Amino acid sequence: MQHLAPDPSLEDFRAAVSLTDEEIDLARAALLVACVEYPELAIETYLDYLNEQAARVRARIEPWDEPLEQVRTLVEVAIRRGGLRGVRMEEGEDYYDPRNSFLNEVIDRHVGIPISLSIVVMGIAERAGIALAGTAMPMHFLVRVLGLKEPLFLDCFNGGQLLTEEDCRRALTLMSQNKVNYHPEVLQAVSNAEILTRLLTNLKLIYFRQSNLAKAVPILDRLLVLNPGAPPLLRERGLVLFRLGRGRLARSDLERYLASSENPPDAPQIREILGRIV
Repeated sequence: MQHLAPDPSLEDFRAAVSLTDEEIDLARAALLVACVEYPELAIETYLDYLNEQAARVRARIEPWDEPLEQVRTLVEVAIRRGGLRGVRMEEGEDYYDPRNSFLNEVIDRHVGIPISLSIVVMGIAERAGIALAGTAMPMHFLVRVLGLKEPLFLDCFNGGQLLTEEDCRRALTLMSQNKVNYHPEVLQAVSNAEILTRLLTNLKLIYFRQSNLAKAVPILDRLLVLNPGAPPLLRERGLVLFRLGRGRLARSDLERYLASSENPPDAPQIREILGRIV
């Protein structure tokens, strides 16, 4: 039987996301996600980095600067001078390295995936008074610049490139090889909770890919904090706990899954598993 380590940062994460969405400090919440891997993480040190970068941005912004000019200053300071860059897969770097999703590692190593780099840049922007928002763009997380007449998007993975809506449509067509249909809703602003859900979902899939079920559990715990009682997550966590030999906890999740889902197609298989739990 595998025993899971205590997870003291779970309640800290719960408290951080229990505010209204506008009050959630996205960067702080993402750093609390990193506490899963780094329990002794000095969160304030990394928030200080964001504050220092924001101060550098503010020092270069004039009161009359338009939002677009402010964003260009942000890109110059936070991404180009700050050295933030996307994972270079062509150079053998592993896109699916969990470190690329942990904000402390992204800040320390200056390397990340689209969503983690975006959270760093959005954290600096918020502290500098620049209005940005995450989007639901599939396959490649993008940031929307707010306060403009025409939609404009920031690609933090590719050096802070600024994209039009048409650029985004073409990029999605290319990345998906025409398998994902573009619709304008994917470029609308999303909530902080949705961004954190996407970050955690990436981590969950990485640990599933590595068959590291013990590390997937605290990620699923946090996904359920953000999405209480979500049947697919209850099912996933229940099955993971069952495979880890945590029968009592697995039973709770799987019974809640059956109770919250109307005639799920896998109900017979789930009941069979429940019958095997002593």
